[in-house]
Amino acid sequence: MKKNIIILAILIIVLAGMWWAFKIFVLHTNLNRQPELTNFHESHFEVSSSKPLYFKIDSGLYCAMDGKFTYQLKPVWKGEIEEAYISPDGKYAVIYNKNKLLLIDNNGKSLFKIDNCTNLIAVSENRDSGRFIASSVQWSKNSDSFLVLQDKVWDGNYSKKNRSSIYKYSLADKSFKPFMDLDEEVIEYFALSTDGTKLYYEFATPKGDLAFKKIDLKTRKILSEHFSDDSLRLKGINADSIYLNYHPKSFNQNRYDLGGVVTTVGLENDSTGLYYRDEARTVCLLSGANGYAGFKGVSFDFFSGGYFLPGNRFFIADIDSENFTGQVIIDVKTGKIMKMKKTIGFYFNINTNDCRDFIFKYDIEPHINYPNVVATKIRRGE
Repeated sequence: MKKNIIILAILIIVLAGMWWAFKIFVLHTNLNRQPELTNFHESHFEVSSSKPLYFKIDSGLYCAMDGKFTYQLKPVWKGEIEEAYISPDGKYAVIYNKNKLLLIDNNGKSLFKIDNCTNLIAVSENRDSGRFIASSVQWSKNSDSFLVLQDKVWDGNYSKKNRSSIYKYSLADKSFKPFMDLDEEVIEYFALSTDGTKLYYEFATPKGDLAFKKIDLKTRKILSEHFSDDSLRLKGINADSIYLNYHPKSFNQNRYDLGGVVTTVGLENDSTGLYYRDEARTVCLLSGANGYAGFKGVSFDFFSGGYFLPGNRFFIADIDSENFTGQVIIDVKTGKIMKMKKTIGFYFNINTNDCRDFIFKYDIEPHINYPNVVATKIRRGE
């Protein structure tokens, strides 16, 4: 017995030594280093949004109708959230989690639920006839209803047998019923006209290109088809004709009026700066030494992404560094930075009233300034 214990101990020591040697000589973990912030001076200030603001801390959902962020509020609702779609007036939220859509008001009262939904990314394996697509929620301009897309008939990817329906939930009479049945598949994207009398929806042409059709809601007749030109502009569709709820993260660190952007810029001595740039100024908000992965031999910076709150003044940034990992709020007007106590998910409505300039790729997107292009201009001193 004692001999077996000695053999086992020797084996453990040998294996530990082999693992240590593997990490040092193969993975080069001794060369790994985390990014480090070098000019992080924390401040404290009031944070506000120009619109009603929902935010999630742990399992609690909070609502600030006045747009002021504070830790002093009581949660209006508790539960898991994968995504939330806020009405333009901020009085309602459609929450998605675990294949369910739940409508609540700003006091947390449950008003309506759809159980049979796909995931946010509607892959073929999760789709089925009669199932709703959770990523396709469009609020009406006056917040009295929302539309959601359904796979009325789902046969498979690219099948000519696929059919779509769009359903409408009306807050006035609490009804949920088909709004439009279509004889083809809607490729996830649809929206109402600004006056609410027409429907635009994305479809695939026989050549496999994507385009939009416009339907008169009263007569159910197809009025026109709309294709993008070489500049990715949709012919006959603009912010005067279509009312669209954007996903805030599709702005890719841009302000919602597209008048400014936050981006990382490579600096000298293997360091990185986080910059804010608009038409009037270019400001370095944070800087730090880059990290390094010994095994892959690549460097990386401290910034993991972020987005603006409505009003385009306060930027939420995710930071991963040696001396701080978490979220910060940056006031791009003053350059002040405040640490968040916990990671927070913010939810709000951004629509074509906030951003009138869009283009069409695989869906309608804001015509953003790409951060890497802006970074190159900053690096060149332009």
